[in-house]
Amino acid sequence: MRVLLAGGPTREYIDAVRFITNRSSGKMAKALIDALLKNKHKVTAVLGPCNIDCPENVKVIGVETSGEMKNSVMREVKHADAVVMCAAVADYTPVKISAGKIKKNGSFLALKLKRTPDILSELGRKYGKSKVIVGFAAETDKIEENALKKLKNKKCDMIIANKVGRKGPGFDSGMIDAVILFKGGRKNQIGKISKNRLGYIIVKEIEKLNEAGK
Repeated sequence: MRVLLAGGPTREYIDAVRFITNRSSGKMAKALIDALLKNKHKVTAVLGPCNIDCPENVKVIGVETSGEMKNSVMREVKHADAVVMCAAVADYTPVKISAGKIKKNGSFLALKLKRTPDILSELGRKYGKSKVIVGFAAETDKIEENALKKLKNKKCDMIIANKVGRKGPGFDSGMIDAVILFKGGRKNQIGKISKNRLGYIIVKEIEKLNEAGK
């Protein structure tokens, strides 16, 4: 397969030196890239700022903002059989970005934010019938309930729901607490597992969907 993968965090700039971001480490993206290559698939990786090394045979496109990630993903998706969106894309971005550094002035600073483009929704809407679309749902509560809504609303073929928080498996860890949910109602309850091991499980599921024509 030709697989397009998006991973890592995004940065939404407030001023010349500050930005809004999240705790995504890119470790899940790296685990998926390794598993895809091991199974002889071709990989294009659109990566936000994260410290992971990719082999030379992976086409890597580095991005920072959610807008840059969207532009790169939508440009590359035409050449892919499957798309895996495991990036932690910001939901909001500042309405106005200061050209210089914002100086301290008073006790409070209010930021006005606007919604960023929903990359996964656009992928599902435009390519859901022709390509395997895989999403991730990082949740702190109502894990399966929220992930099922995302699976349906964004027209994914499968979604990996994982519990995140300040401690334990999640963004900064090599472990993850996950369940895989499928469009047809099937569920694969994974539980706590290494991200490397989960990468291989996800790739096998993508292969099955691709071979079955979804």
